[in-house]
Amino acid sequence: MSIIISSYGLEYLNINFSLLSIYNIIPIILLSFFSIYCIKFFIPFKIQNILSEFWKGFTAINLSNKSAVIFSSIFIWLIYWINVFLIQLIFPSFELTLIECLFILVASSFIQMIPTGFGGLGIFHLGVNSVLIKLGIINYEYFLILLWLYSYFIYTILGSYHFIQNGKFTIKNLYNDLIKNQ
Repeated sequence: MSIIISSYGLEYLNINFSLLSIYNIIPIILLSFFSIYCIKFFIPFKIQNILSEFWKGFTAINLSNKSAVIFSSIFIWLIYWINVFLIQLIFPSFELTLIECLFILVASSFIQMIPTGFGGLGIFHLGVNSVLIKLGIINYEYFLILLWLYSYFIYTILGSYHFIQNGKFTIKNLYNDLIKNQ
């Protein structure tokens, strides 16, 4: 968001900040505190226990090699960013800048967090479609399909390699899961 705001300004987001007054902020803060109170005292114990265990698991992640994690994350994002830029170069009518390609990458990545079937086919198109409309790009249907196919196959191939490499994807594990689910 900060990249978009710094590049295009707040007008790009079509947010009317005149509605944010003290009369609107106070009820929002009060509603937030009320929600926290309700969650703390009115959620059944079992759900609180599930949330507590989830939080324990999340905080127990060992970050002993933080620099490797940060470097790998930045490197992966750079690869995908360059790939979005290279894919748009296939289409002669597109003249997207690197910042616009980053905007498409970030929007498509966030929209793919929504759980859907078959690789997020529809939701991915919805997110990138709205970005391209906002950027004033026309005739983008083939670009959307190619970008989605690239993402889907790369995620599938890398994910499959990861499971096979770590020994989690074996015939024995598949058989045990099949027997367990019967």
